[in-house]
Amino acid sequence: MALIDELTETEEGRRLYQQEELLQEITDLICEVMEIEEISRAELARRLHTTQGQITMLLDGRRNINLRLLSDIFNALGYVLHFRAVEAMHPPADEGRHLYAEGNNEGG
Repeated sequence: MALIDELTETEEGRRLYQQEELLQEITDLICEVMEIEEISRAELARRLHTTQGQITMLLDGRRNINLRLLSDIFNALGYVLHFRAVEAMHPPADEGRHLYAEGNNEGG
C-alpha cells in the first residue's frame, strides 16, 4: 500500500492530506505568478507593506494564509484568483486551477 493511500485511509487523514495539498497548490501558484511576472519576494513584500521574511514564511508554509490575505497577494501580483470545486472521489488531474490576469484571458 502506498504511503498516500495509508495517510488517506481515514476521514481525518483525508482531511489533513487535502489541507496540505491545497496549501501546496496555492503556494505553488503564487510562486508561478511571481516567476511569470518577474516579481521577487522583496518586491511582493514591498507591495503588501510587509517584510520579505513574512513572504518567505507564507511561501514555505510557516504562516497560515486566510482568504483576505490570499486576495491581497494576488491583487499585489496583478491577478485575480478564482476557485472551482471538484469531487473528492474523482478529481481530474490539474483541474480547478486557472490563472486569470488583467489583459490576459486565461493561462496555466
